[in-house]
Amino acid sequence: DNIDKIQTTTIDAFCEQNSIKPDFIKMDIEGSEIDALLGSKNVIQKYRPRLAICIYHRLNHRWDIPLLIHRYLPAYRFYLKKSSSYGETVLFAI
Repeated sequence: DNIDKIQTTTIDAFCEQNSIKPDFIKMDIEGSEIDALLGSKNVIQKYRPRLAICIYHRLNHRWDIPLLIHRYLPAYRFYLKKSSSYGETVLFAI
């Protein structure tokens, strides 16, 4: 059994541990965007980074991701961009 283990962390924990104040977050993580956003709540609320989040990996992401971000920071304005003919859609929050 060759099992590789990797350590993971949240964006909130990583930024706090390394004194990082992000001004931009981009996510294209093959359907794990909601999990990553759940671990980014404090950073989003505190630093208000611009966001570019892919919302095309799962159908429900088209509404769940904007709603989640809106709960974190209602002041964000949302924009959508379809990047290719394959439906690669990115949600921008500014």
